[in-house]
Amino acid sequence: MTVTDKILNEWSYRCHDGVVDINDPIKLSILEEIYTEIGLLEINVDDLENISKEEDKDIPSRFETLYELVTLLKSQYKLSNDNFKISSANELRVLLPKDFPQNRKDFMSDVLQNIPNTKFEEGSIGARSSLGNLKFKDKVRLVVKSLDVQGEKSAGKSNEAFIINDLNKLIDGQPTDIDIVAENKTLSFPNIIEVIDASQSDTTKYAKADLQLVSEDNKVYNISLKQDDAIRWESSILRYRDWFNKFIQKAKNGELGAVGLKEVPGTGGKKYKLWNIKDDKVIGRVIVKGLPEEDIDEIIFGSDNSIVVVRTFQPSDIKKEGDKIIIKASKIYENPEQIRGTNDEPILALGNHIRKPLGIELRVFTKWSLYRDEKPIGSNVEIDFNDV
Repeated sequence: MTVTDKILNEWSYRCHDGVVDINDPIKLSILEEIYTEIGLLEINVDDLENISKEEDKDIPSRFETLYELVTLLKSQYKLSNDNFKISSANELRVLLPKDFPQNRKDFMSDVLQNIPNTKFEEGSIGARSSLGNLKFKDKVRLVVKSLDVQGEKSAGKSNEAFIINDLNKLIDGQPTDIDIVAENKTLSFPNIIEVIDASQSDTTKYAKADLQLVSEDNKVYNISLKQDDAIRWESSILRYRDWFNKFIQKAKNGELGAVGLKEVPGTGGKKYKLWNIKDDKVIGRVIVKGLPEEDIDEIIFGSDNSIVVVRTFQPSDIKKEGDKIIIKASKIYENPEQIRGTNDEPILALGNHIRKPLGIELRVFTKWSLYRDEKPIGSNVEIDFNDV
C-alpha cells in the first residue's frame, strides 16, 4: 500500500460518511489534521521560486495559480517566504508575524479589496479558521494564521506563550491592576506582580489553568484560555475509562439501539468503526447526552476552579492604559449556567480515529462542532450517558 493509499484510507475512515470530498471544508480540515500528524508537505515557496528561476523548467501547472497568489501577496504586503505554508496546490496559508501592522481580520479585508479575483469562501468559518477563508480565482484557498501559532506552539499554547510574555513585560515587576474585558462581563485583578505558566506549576489531576495571575499578597487567580470557535474541550478517555469500556461491549452486543460497531477489515478485530445498525452506514460521532452536572463543572473549570477566558488573542488585545493593563477577550465564563446553550457548551462524543485504541476516540467537543440548529450534524447520532 502506498503512502497516498494510506492517507486516503485514513481520511475516509475519519469522515462521518466514509466519503472523501475536496470541496467539503470540514472534510478538508480532517485531511489537514492527517497531513500535520505525518509531517507531510509536498512543496514550499522556496522550491517554487527555485524552479521558476531555472530557464529550462516551468512551475508545475497545478501550482501556477498558487504561485501567482504568493507573488501578489509578497509584493503587496512585503511578506517573505517564511510567511507562507503550502498545504496543497489548492491551499496556501499566510502566517502573519507578531509585529505585523494588521490583525488577521483586517488583513483579510485588505486582501479582498486589493488582490483581484479574491472572495470570501462561503461556509468556511470554523473549518480551518474562526474567521473563515478566502478563495483566489475560485481555485486556491487562502487561510490566514499567525506565525507564532504554528507547529509545536499551535492552538491554545500560542495563546499562553505570548500572553504570559507580554503581560510580564508590561508589569515589569511592579504591582499592576489587570482588567479582562469581554462582551459579557469585565473582571478586575488588583496588584498583579507576575504571570506564570500554570502547566509548569500545577500538576493537579484535571486542572485547567493555562496561566496564573499572582498578586502582591500572593493571591493566585487561575485562568484557562480557550480560542474562539474551538472544537474540543478535552480528551476524556481517562475520565470515562470505565464508561468507555461498557460502551464498547454494549455496542458490540447490539444493546444500544441503532448504535453499533463494525470491524475494520484487516485489523484482526482490534479496530472498529462506529456503525448505524439500522441504516447500515458509518456514524460520524455518537453524541452522549446527560452528563452528570458535577462532571460538566470540572470539564469546563477544572479541579482548580479556573476562570475561562475565550479569545484567539492578537498582540493588540493586550495594552497598558495609564497604570492599568487591559486585556480584550471575547467571552468570560465563571459558572456552567453562563455557558449552557452557547456554541461553547461542552458535549461528550465518540468518534472514529484509527490511531486510537479500538479505532474509537472519546472527547468533549464544543456544541457548535456537533450540532446545527439544535440538530446533530450529518450522520451524528445521540445516546444517553445513563444508557451505557
